[in-house]
Amino acid sequence: MATSEQDNNRSQTNGGQFPKGESGNPGGRPAITSEVKELARQNAAKAFERIVKLMDDKNPRIALAAASAVLDRAYGKPVPEQRIVAFKATPIGSAKDIASAVSSLMAATANGEMTVSDLRDLAGVLELQRKALETQEIEQRLQKLEAGLP
Repeated sequence: MATSEQDNNRSQTNGGQFPKGESGNPGGRPAITSEVKELARQNAAKAFERIVKLMDDKNPRIALAAASAVLDRAYGKPVPEQRIVAFKATPIGSAKDIASAVSSLMAATANGEMTVSDLRDLAGVLELQRKALETQEIEQRLQKLEAGLP
């Protein structure tokens, strides 16, 4: 039996997903009023004091969550460490060159020379190059077609 929530979201597919290009929340995140922001700011010190006290909680999960919240506010959330990945890069001028580069990156990952995350990032760069080559090729074809028209 359909729930009222399902009735309200009739545009969802059977798998519960919205069709491509259709948001499940078309209005976006509701705006926070200035009164709510001001009230939050007025109580921020009190809230932070409570978080600091929770660091001494007997439940280790609560203590850890509070300690993380304090550290995040003091130093910012940790960012993943960036590292330099060295590899041989050949000039790319065709789709064949991109396929060769992807194979080289996959081999380097398999050999432990780079992480899967590194591979994913570099494959994204290769995808940008592929799109640029494709766009350039389409433009050249279009120019040839237009040159042949009266």
